[in-house]
Amino acid sequence: MNIPTWAINVLAMALVLAGTLYVVPHFLQ
Repeated sequence: MNIPTWAINVLAMALVLAGTLYVVPHFLQ
């Protein structure tokens, strides 16, 4: 499997964004 670098970057950014959106409400409470 040869995964392009941009695909890895997009996936990583999506995971970071999802994690941020999941964690932020807990800090705001």
